[in-house]
Amino acid sequence: MESSPSAARALDSTGGPLMPGQKAIFAVACVVAGFLPVSVGYVPDEATRLVCGLAVTGALLAIALLARRNAAVHRYWEIPLAFFGMSLFILADRYVPGFLASQVLHSPRSPGTRWHRRFPLR
Repeated sequence: MESSPSAARALDSTGGPLMPGQKAIFAVACVVAGFLPVSVGYVPDEATRLVCGLAVTGALLAIALLARRNAAVHRYWEIPLAFFGMSLFILADRYVPGFLASQVLHSPRSPGTRWHRRFPLR
């Protein structure tokens, strides 16, 4: 299957260097993308937290894939992909242990280790 030469040129060409204003916007966007997956953990309702976490993870993946196809920002597409990976890890860390404990191991949730029962003071 052959691709058109114009499409190949559009994907191969990289945009020029970012101007100072664009660098500032890019830096702010990176900070927001870093805090957004973590801040979803403070949503009060469990179901809403899951939906927001999935939405943020999906949005970061969409941004990474769109940046990969856009010639102007193609050279920076790995950055939103890394934020997607971080968001996916945070989402999995938040929900997979509870799912495994309740559905696979069939053990009740415990708030933590009770050290005073394991190591009584003498």
